[in-house]
Amino acid sequence: MYSLFITAPVDGLKSCIISNQTWNFLFVECTSSDQKWSQQSFTVNENESFHSDVSTFVSKSTQTVYHLEAYDYDKTRLLLNLTNTIPQFGVSDLEAGTSYLFNVYSSNSQGRSHPIELVGKTIVMFTRKQGKVKIA
Repeated sequence: MYSLFITAPVDGLKSCIISNQTWNFLFVECTSSDQKWSQQSFTVNENESFHSDVSTFVSKSTQTVYHLEAYDYDKTRLLLNLTNTIPQFGVSDLEAGTSYLFNVYSSNSQGRSHPIELVGKTIVMFTRKQGKVKIA
C-alpha cells in the first residue's frame, strides 16, 4: 500500500472586492483560483487506479491559508497582518476618511502566491453639533 501526498505551489486569488465600508471598517473578499486539485486519478500499482476527493490525501502542511496585509496609503508602514482559512477578512479599527493599501495572497507549505493589491478607503464621519455639520 502506498500513501499519496499532493504538494503543489498555491494558486493565486482572483476577483477581490472591498465592501461594507464604514468610517472604521472594511470587508475584503476574494475568490480562490485553487480549483485544479478537486478531482484526480491516482495509480496505486500497475493494475489498479482509483478516483477520490483529493482532500483525503492532502497533508495538513499543504492546506491553503489566506493572508491580508494592510498598509498606510504610501506603503511605508505595515498596519495589520491577518490570516484566515477562507479568503475573507473583516478589517476594523481603521481611521475615518483614510485610504489604505491591502495585499491579499494565499500560501501553503510550497510557497505563496503573487499578492493582489487593493486600495480601500473608509467613509468620512460626519457629526452634527448645534445645527452645524462637522467633518470628523
